[in-house]
Amino acid sequence: ISPVHKYIESYSNAGADIITIHPEATDNLSDSINKIKKLKKKVGISLNPETKVEVVKKFLNQVDLILIMSVHPGFGGQKFMPEVLEKVKKLDRIRKDLKFYFDIEIDGGINFKNYKKHMKDVPLVFANFGLTPDGLKKVLLMHTVIILKQLKKSLMMKTED
Repeated sequence: ISPVHKYIESYSNAGADIITIHPEATDNLSDSINKIKKLKKKVGISLNPETKVEVVKKFLNQVDLILIMSVHPGFGGQKFMPEVLEKVKKLDRIRKDLKFYFDIEIDGGINFKNYKKHMKDVPLVFANFGLTPDGLKKVLLMHTVIILKQLKKSLMMKTED
């Protein structure tokens, strides 16, 4: 949606907790970030596959989320673009070096097969498998519960020895 600035308040009023915008969809990214913050919402910035990290680097201390698009938005059935993973690595280095606290998410063309193949060399990110945020939380919670059960079982076996 462009220009995004005039829709920010509507999204806030509709109940959005986080408002994610593309730098290309606003005339002034700083003003849009400030408007979202004034509405007491979390700020996300979405980077298209061709958008460089440098476009948003000076704003990273003000955002809660960077969403890396691994396909071009708006066109279904596209294949995952693994070249965008370099952005994830770069953002993670910046986040660690400068002690920033934004999440990194990746969205588009991701499935369990290419996730296993490509994500082993990148920092932990949230990947959108076509799930709603609540669905993703359930998947992550399910995996956490499974891991905890396995850990408990392992510890109990050791104490029985």
